Amino acid sequence: MKSLEQREQSQFNRLSNREIFRLSQSLYKKNKLFESVNALRFLIKRGYGNTDVRFLLARCYDRISFILDDIEYEDLARETYEGILRTTSGRLKRRKIMKSYNRLINRIFELHEKEYNAFRKASQLKAENTNNPKIWLQLGANFNIRKDVDFVIHAYQHALLLDANYILALFRLGYIYQYNKHDENNALHYYTRLVKLNPADDNHESEKTNARCILDGCNQLGKIYFERKEHRKVIAVFNQALKIQDEYLPISTLSSIRNLIYIADISARHINLKGTLDAHMKNRYYLSLNYLINKYCTQVSVA
Repeated sequence: MKSLEQREQSQFNRLSNREIFRLSQSLYKKNKLFESVNALRFLIKRGYGNTDVRFLLARCYDRISFILDDIEYEDLARETYEGILRTTSGRLKRRKIMKSYNRLINRIFELHEKEYNAFRKASQLKAENTNNPKIWLQLGANFNIRKDVDFVIHAYQHALLLDANYILALFRLGYIYQYNKHDENNALHYYTRLVKLNPADDNHESEKTNARCILDGCNQLGKIYFERKEHRKVIAVFNQALKIQDEYLPISTLSSIRNLIYIADISARHINLKGTLDAHMKNRYYLSLNYLINKYCTQVSVA
């Protein structure tokens, strides 16, 4: 039986480009946004991705992000608007697109009651001199990082002041510095602290949750070391991830570090340590790099 997407594409094949575009406009007006997106993507794949098509696609993403409060669709809308603005020269069209784009940007960064309440809560917690780090972590986790990344950072740092071994706070700070601040040195500072911990060192979450968090930290730390060509450190981080998985988690969780497995294999071959690493893995974990590569990394590449 054909999937819904296959049936939609079969229907689109029978229509002209203009008919599909009119259909996507009608779907947009009826708030059938995902159906409209499918039609517009089909047009673009067919090679009919003019300004009107891409502008409507951006507006679909924009509306979906507003309705669902979805950051992924905010990103898609922003990137699509920006792509159109880079390639559109007509003044009237640019003005119209810019108006929608600015509305999206204002919505993303404008502070609302929820954010103001978070600021008030932070002041209250400071005044009360609370000693519960989890409250500070939840405060940061519930705040929109796009609106004030430093507020989120300070909330997590307060959590660490109260408990230096708070695994989830360490991971989130590393991740924010890596991807929001683009500051690898600070990211390394938090990730290296994180991966040296044992899941039992922190009682704010379960040992399994902490173990998964450490694996995520290993994945990100290994990526940074690999990009810096520090291949021995990649292998050291990989070994730590294997140790944590073996002691705390089922083997299936190794799928979450597929990128680390892949780059550990490359690093081991690069510095002629693959045989040594394989021997260690077979002796300690009854595993081999080739087995892990074939099981988890068939669609992974270095990007």
